Amino acid sequence: MSKIKIGFIGAGKRFELLFLPVLRHFEDQFQFVGAVTKSGRINPDYNLDIPVFQNVKELCESESPDLITIVVNSDLNYELCKEVVRYQKLILVETPVSHDWRKIAKLIKYSKRFTSTIAVAEGWPFLPMELFKKEIINTPFFEKIFMVENDFRTNDYHGIAQLRSYLPQDLKVRMNNVCEVDRKLLNNEVERWRVVTSKFEDGTILVSKHNQKRLDVRSQSFKSLRIYSNKASMVTGCLTEEEPKNITYQVIGGEAKISEINVRLYENGIDEIFCDLENYKRVSWRNPYSSSNLSEHQIALAHHIQRLMDKILGVSSDVAYSLSDHLVDIRLLHQNIN
Repeated sequence: MSKIKIGFIGAGKRFELLFLPVLRHFEDQFQFVGAVTKSGRINPDYNLDIPVFQNVKELCESESPDLITIVVNSDLNYELCKEVVRYQKLILVETPVSHDWRKIAKLIKYSKRFTSTIAVAEGWPFLPMELFKKEIINTPFFEKIFMVENDFRTNDYHGIAQLRSYLPQDLKVRMNNVCEVDRKLLNNEVERWRVVTSKFEDGTILVSKHNQKRLDVRSQSFKSLRIYSNKASMVTGCLTEEEPKNITYQVIGGEAKISEINVRLYENGIDEIFCDLENYKRVSWRNPYSSSNLSEHQIALAHHIQRLMDKILGVSSDVAYSLSDHLVDIRLLHQNIN
């Protein structure tokens, strides 16, 4: 079988540190065929013997890539996507595509017109610790979640995507309220928080509190993710290996229990994340890329790449995080719905 042809737009530091190592992990299935950069050059240290163009048209018409990645300044994502979809390509673009949900809605219609698929490289729902927590969510304790909430110290579209990934993705929004609140600290500095409260058609509630100052408060004791179901509740940390190494969970009518989260490492990185839930069993997530040295965020990106390859090869019809998913998340951040 011939290799999947890949072209890329943007070859800066983020491409070098995040995308390039992941794509090289799949190099037996990919063939780099061309790039577009502002300068018309790429770093010789990338060791890629490919043509470099200065516009999308030349790349698409000269090399006919199957997949194009867009890793540039986020202000350019929307317009570049509009250019690429005209060539009916599969696209993986960095997030956010736009902070204006109306533009994303227009882009969805535009991509359908040209039968082009746009996947968004939103990493948070696919980080190793998040994938592990979803294994806990798959236990009988959490079969019916009615509320998710978190406090975030990073870009809030990541946080909304993370929270919504715990809920059925086809739920429609019935009500959404967005407001900003100032909170004075002991040193008289002021934190500004954006608070999003969403209610879905089945009654599920999502609450996102985002500190726009991005204060460095991610200490080992910081635990902010809360998930509530009809049978149990769970409190854990934020996202990464460095978050608190335990979860607190409580079955309705019972006492709160604490379980240690174990991260087993191979020489090259994470092998398994697991914990033993009292009176239940061991819950674990195994890293499909443990033979590589991919970092947490590279593992999340590899999840996207694998799904895109499956789509190209006809194994799957879906991408990991679609432009429609991105529309819902950006819209929750910016539109009041009554």
